[in-house]
Amino acid sequence: MMVDVLLASDDDGLYGKAPARTVYDPAAGTGGMLLVAKRAMEELNPNIQVSVHGQELMAESLALGKSDLIVSGISPDAIRDGDTLADDRYEGELFDYVLSKRWLSLLIRHNGVCEYALAA
Repeated sequence: MMVDVLLASDDDGLYGKAPARTVYDPAAGTGGMLLVAKRAMEELNPNIQVSVHGQELMAESLALGKSDLIVSGISPDAIRDGDTLADDRYEGELFDYVLSKRWLSLLIRHNGVCEYALAA
């Protein structure tokens, strides 16, 4: 449901011959929200190119997330290791969508890092 609400704000931009979107989760956990967002966009438009990006501090979650990415045909490097607040591994990069836990979503919107953000 969260992904549906997020994508509803960008319906026009998701269609066309070859649209591209980036999705970021600064507290990616096992990468589930990233994969759900990617699948939802691909269902709307099979021609869309979706790249996912994330960062995760907990080693166990990071390992599960990387393995889920591999099973889904995505490079495991899409989720980077580390504390987003102390060592942002995506510093300076911009994303079309950011999915995150509520506290981190508010911080990101406040700093103007992304165009769209939705709190879980």
